[in-house]
Amino acid sequence: MANESSPQDLYELLEKVKTAAESFGFYEKKDSDDRNGRFRDCIIDNKTKKIKELKGSYSNFWFGYIRHDQNPSGKYEGLSYVIFPESSGDRCLVAIGIGSNSIGKDQDLVSNPGFRRSFMRLNNKEKSGAKFFFKIRFDEMETSTPGLQEEIYSTEGAYEEVLKRITTKYNADDDSDYPGMLPAAFIVNYKTEDGWDLIKAWLAQYAMWRNWDKFQKGTINNTHLKDIEAAISKCRQDAKCPTPDDIYNGYPKS
Repeated sequence: MANESSPQDLYELLEKVKTAAESFGFYEKKDSDDRNGRFRDCIIDNKTKKIKELKGSYSNFWFGYIRHDQNPSGKYEGLSYVIFPESSGDRCLVAIGIGSNSIGKDQDLVSNPGFRRSFMRLNNKEKSGAKFFFKIRFDEMETSTPGLQEEIYSTEGAYEEVLKRITTKYNADDDSDYPGMLPAAFIVNYKTEDGWDLIKAWLAQYAMWRNWDKFQKGTINNTHLKDIEAAISKCRQDAKCPTPDDIYNGYPKS
């Protein structure tokens, strides 16, 4: 995948993520079952085709990718790659999420320790300045992801209200109907080159587990696979996979 500049506004972030997904093999034909995933967009106003103006309660401000067999709107089940952006800021929360209708057919995937480790290796913390949050068990949904809520509320005014509402809805033990739906997440400035590399790397890793590159005609598309591997390699750590404690306290040295 060729070098590219980082997105400089929210609309550009959305478009660049969609372009990256297609380069990784994402395919969704409209009005057909011919697809390997579904793209969900809750940040563009359908009438104006612009970023939504957030008023009142706005905890459903996100975009990303869900299982191919889920509905195009409403609740969904299974693992997703989701981005919760600030509406006018330069940060976003990127997560491997669990649909509010539970894990469903992704039970085997979410309980696979290799799935968790593959995302924990994509940290690139020193370059991107990202803050990472992981659960020990991705299939445990009764408690929140350690550290995430504390980070969002730790500094007054540090994060937009939209991120506070989202994490309260999907991650807070006391105030949420879905306390453990963000088992792996990071917060990063998407306008930086290293932050954008990390966003793509997590999407590429999700694409790898979903076999996007093998979808069409049942064979591997070498171009898609090369793009996936190139994106992952930019952020993969060669050192021992960090534990959650390592994530919170600083990465172990190689």
